Amino acid sequence: MVFDLLKNIFHSPVDLTDLINSKDLSSIMSFIATDAQGEIIYLSSQGQIILRDLAKQKKLPPVLENQPLEKILGKPFRETVLGLTISSKEEIVSQLLQIGRTNYVVTTKLLQDEKTGAITGCIACYVKTNPQSDHTVKKALSSFIKNVLQTRNYNIIGWVDHISASHAIQLIQCVLNVGHKIRIPDYCPYKEVCAFHPINGYCALDRRSYARFPIEKNLRISLETSQAGMDVSPDLKGKFIHGSSLDISAGGIRFFSPLRFPPGCVLKIHLENEPPIRVNAEVVWLTPQNNGFVHGCKFIDLNPQASATILQLIYQFQIADK
Repeated sequence: MVFDLLKNIFHSPVDLTDLINSKDLSSIMSFIATDAQGEIIYLSSQGQIILRDLAKQKKLPPVLENQPLEKILGKPFRETVLGLTISSKEEIVSQLLQIGRTNYVVTTKLLQDEKTGAITGCIACYVKTNPQSDHTVKKALSSFIKNVLQTRNYNIIGWVDHISASHAIQLIQCVLNVGHKIRIPDYCPYKEVCAFHPINGYCALDRRSYARFPIEKNLRISLETSQAGMDVSPDLKGKFIHGSSLDISAGGIRFFSPLRFPPGCVLKIHLENEPPIRVNAEVVWLTPQNNGFVHGCKFIDLNPQASATILQLIYQFQIADK
């Protein structure tokens, strides 16, 4: 049951068992879900603590599932965040609440029938916000975000390891509610440093159409495979010529070289950069120009580290060009 409910939050077809069972995460995140009538259908262990604090009771009934939430809390269901979400049909993106002595950021998600679209319930996710200096908590938050991003096919996620715990909490609210889009709210206090920011963040290009930028870099180019996909002869293997890039995107490069590389062949390209960028690229087209040829190439088998470095290079160009 819990995994089906959480897929409504994560938009994820994958098994979330390891993610949900993480001991670090279970100490930070809490889940409470009810049906449309306000009966509890799921409650995590930390969710029980939240209910105890909300009800101001040290001891709760031994069985909580299928119990009316308003009976446990002693107030109308519509006055709870779950009931408010169901009655208004407006999900809570990020709301700060103090429950007992603990601060939480709560996000709610409506549960709907896949066929009819009728609202069948609601799930609330509570994230603790106060343990900002705890290294274990920060590590767990980063792990949580990266797991969600990986299920959504984001490639550039290493930067999440270096953000603060408070930034991580804000980012959780974003990734729980944006589906496959990068959309950081204008009020976000981390928009100047978040790599997902649509203007300032270099990772915004990760899921954007591949715009090209006139970045000029010296290149070393060697032939990996011929047009037919065959390995090149030992005489040519590892030998390179010099060239220069004309523009670069997240998905490819246009460069000039004195030597002609036919469409369909695969090249190994080294860009002089700090750190250096080494990529494989397939020639898509070429055209004669001056005393050489201009080639249009698409990157192939691009690893996450190279992709991140290319996006950082583009980001630095954009900032310098402003």
